[in-house]
Amino acid sequence: MIPSLSPVFSSPSIASIRSAPTRSEIMVHHQYPAYRVAWFTSILALLLAACSAQPPQALNYPNVQSFGAFAGTICYSNSLTLKSIVPVTTRSFTFSPGTALTYVVCYNNVALHPFEATLVGGGIGTTMQTSIALTSYTGKLIVNCDAYCT
Repeated sequence: MIPSLSPVFSSPSIASIRSAPTRSEIMVHHQYPAYRVAWFTSILALLLAACSAQPPQALNYPNVQSFGAFAGTICYSNSLTLKSIVPVTTRSFTFSPGTALTYVVCYNNVALHPFEATLVGGGIGTTMQTSIALTSYTGKLIVNCDAYCT
């Protein structure tokens, strides 16, 4: 005769099985104290303030040329790295700002390769097509330019 296989553990009744807690029940039990919320929001505010836009002069780049007053948000950005056989190298960027142009800054972090920048056409305070003419006298033209608009 084969012995019957009976379960070692008894099965729970359907009435004793509890469903998973709802989201509102979880939130009631896990609320953060007010001091933790205040601490978190103050740290978040400091991080946002530190990450806000700053002109490159704040970074102490060796070569910076700017036009206008720092304001607005970036509406155009471009960079250029060019090596030439001739020592005088000139290139230009052309763009049309959607709103009034408030500030243009061109910079590099290479002290041995200074440059000159000139705004041609349009300019600060306009929405007309504007060109940034860049010139280097060392044979290498390494420049980053950012334009800010209202």
